[in-house]
Amino acid sequence: MIEGLRDRISYLTAWQARSGTEQKRIALSLLFLALLIPASVWFWINSASGQYLNEKDQIIQRYERALPLAVRVIAAGQGQADATGLSPLAATQQVARDMGIEDKLASIRPSGALQGREGVQIHIENLNLPLLLHLFESLKNQAGLQIISGNLNKRMDNPQRMDVSLVLAR
Repeated sequence: MIEGLRDRISYLTAWQARSGTEQKRIALSLLFLALLIPASVWFWINSASGQYLNEKDQIIQRYERALPLAVRVIAAGQGQADATGLSPLAATQQVARDMGIEDKLASIRPSGALQGREGVQIHIENLNLPLLLHLFESLKNQAGLQIISGNLNKRMDNPQRMDVSLVLAR
């Protein structure tokens, strides 16, 4: 503690030993540094925030240009399964391909005994209920087909899965 006091007294005596102009110069230099450091930090932060605002604006502009393209791509992907202009056989194959169940399609063949209407008979194996419901919806909405008759069989190896046989027509 006494050492600390001696150091402070020696600083004060060294300060008093300097001339008045030298004391003013040191005080002004310290004042200048005290103003310069916060000002430079403020300018640095201000320029960085301005740069980030410019980058944000560029990202928003890119997003606004890409949004209509993305909407068109998504719409084209959803419209990909629109098979109403195809024959029932081709439309059913298109729906199965779009749903990713083409490997589960055990058989597909045209059916002509539907009172003059074009039709198709299909047999699909190993479907779960959500996939079956999605299949029914896709056949109706995307292929324009109606289910004339159907048969559901629960699988013995997995009771949560089923095999389905359908007769479809327009």
